[in-house]
Order: sequence, then structure tokens, then C-alpha cells
Amino acid sequence: MSLESYKKALFQKDNYQIPFYLKEKHIPCLDGLRALAIIFVILSHIAFNFSNKFFLKLELGSFGVNIFFVISGFLITSLLLKEQVTKGSVSFRSFYIRRALRILPVAYLFIFVLIILNYLYKLNLSSIDFLRTAFFCENFVGHPKFVPNGHFWSLSTEEQFYLLFPIFLVKDSNFFFKLSFLLFLFAPLIIYSYYHINTNFYLINYILFFLDGIFANGMLTILIGCISAVLFFRFPNQLNRKFNNAGLLQFLLLVIAWCASHCILPIGLHLTISSFFIAAFVISLITNKNTVWYKILNYKPVKYIGILSYSLYIWQQIFTFNQPWASSSMPGTSIALNTSLLIIVAMLSYHGYEKQFLKLKSRFTRVK
Repeated sequence: MSLESYKKALFQKDNYQIPFYLKEKHIPCLDGLRALAIIFVILSHIAFNFSNKFFLKLELGSFGVNIFFVISGFLITSLLLKEQVTKGSVSFRSFYIRRALRILPVAYLFIFVLIILNYLYKLNLSSIDFLRTAFFCENFVGHPKFVPNGHFWSLSTEEQFYLLFPIFLVKDSNFFFKLSFLLFLFAPLIIYSYYHINTNFYLINYILFFLDGIFANGMLTILIGCISAVLFFRFPNQLNRKFNNAGLLQFLLLVIAWCASHCILPIGLHLTISSFFIAAFVISLITNKNTVWYKILNYKPVKYIGILSYSLYIWQQIFTFNQPWASSSMPGTSIALNTSLLIIVAMLSYHGYEKQFLKLKSRFTRVK
């Protein structure tokens, strides 16, 4: 295809084709990739609690969250585009109901439990802290993320992203791509300004803080996952190519993605570059099934961890570091015991509580 042909295909409305590898009801291997991401996050948080310099330097937590963001953008966009192709339209009502049934039940259960823990163990969380968490505004607060509700910054980022971007994508793809280009162009500059410019003007500092709360905390990363899915649907034949030594390619993509997230480029820019390589890894993984990586991530125990990944992420904050009961006669800071408790709580949460809402969520799924 010529450059002009690519441009026409990219911006032509409704020019979507469901790639062969995405025609299955459940996209293979993404659960396994979620398992890798949540393991990274948990290891990073445990390392923080015990001041393990080796694991802290690896910054696996940030890398794991970026993997979650890219998967989220890729998967949700793929589902929206499949609905657009097969049904001729997208039901935003059903989309937002599905999002609510997946995210809110366990999130609010966690908040309820945290209120009880706050009362019992004097965690010094105020009513404002709980309201901010409940309304998913945690990414606009300048406190450390290592507090019991600090991990809601990532959920806040996702929920804010999905309020508008699906509508832009489905209703006007031209505007979506133009807006995406502007974000890629200016967001790194905004993030760099926030971290390196400190003026005496309160309004400017506040504006930079607000913009950083949007861009630095993952929206660009989700957008990269989103765009990679759009490109997959726009150019399925070009991206469905098989590679010799694909397993080696996948390994290199993941290593480069991790290295890029630690390079000396300004913050924001290096995370964006890292996310592009994560997205490339996702596409390579989906289109090359005869690789070691694909087999590992589709191994049943690994996939099961991925299925539990959201539950694990929600509950891990009170088990991995700064445990409310650390100074009592209860489990304290024992890694083995707290990790075991985390797994048990996540399993109970998923099988005994979340599954009921997932069954209800399936009623609003238009694409089988």
C-alpha cells in the first residue's frame, strides 16, 4: 500500500475488519499477560515494604501497571470495534453498564472494608479521602501511592479515560486520531513541565498539577493500547504477519519495553515509548501462537492468576505494605502469611462475590 492508501484507510469512517485472531469470543493469552502484570505489582509493593533495593530499582510495579493499561486499551477498543462491525453500531448504554458491573462492586466492597479497618486500626483516612476514592479522583492528589487507597489512582485514570474516548472513537474517528496526535505531542511537555518547573504563580502550578494528574498517570498508555487495536482493525493483513523466531522477538519487545521505562529520557516520554513496545508485544503474542511466551501465558495456573488479577490488585494494597495490623499480634509483616491471605481474599472475592455481577454483565454483551 502507498502512503496515500494508508492515510485513506486510516481515516475512512467505518473502515474496520475483524482480524482473524480476534474473532474468538475470548482473546487468548491476555489473562496470562495480566498475571505477569499483577505479579510485577505485588513484588514491587512487597519490596517497598521491606526496603529491598534490588526489586525497588527494577520498578516492576510501574511496568506492571503499564501492561495493565495497554491491555485495557487494546481489549476494550477491540470489543467496541467488533460490536461496530457485527452490529453496525455501538450501544454506549451497554458499554457503561458493563464497565460499572466489572469495576464498581469489588471497588466499593474494598472501600467498605477499608472504612472498618480505618476505624479499628486508626489509619487516619478522612471522609474526604474515602469520597475521593469512591468518586475515582485519586489521580488528582499529591500524596504517595503507598497508602491503603492509593492504588485507586490507576482505576481513576481508567474510568476517566473511558468516559469520553470510546465516544470519540466510534462517532468520529478523524477527530479521535487528531486528538490522539495532539496528546502525544503535548502531553510529554506538560509532564516534564510539572516535574521540572516550579513557578511562584499558584494558578500555573495548579494547572500543571491537574494536567499531570491526567497525563502522567496512564491515560497516554491506555490510549496507545487503544490505537494499537484500531490499527489492528484498520490494517489486519499487514499486522497478521508471522515472524521467524517470533518467540525471540517477543522476548526482545518485552525487554526493550522494560528498559525504555527506565531510560534517561524525560518522564512521560520514556513511559510512552515503553508502552508502544508493550503494545507491539501484545500484537505479536496474539498473532504468533507457536511461541514459548504464548504457551507460558496460556498455562492454566498462569491464566487463573490473570483471571484473579483485578481482585488481587484491589486487595493487595492492605497485604503487601503498611499492613493495618502490622503492629498488632496478628499476621504482622510476614510476607508468606500476608501473601497467602491476599490470595485467599482475592479468591473469595472473585468466586463468592464478583462472579454474580459478571453473570449480570454478560446480559449486556452484544458481541458473543
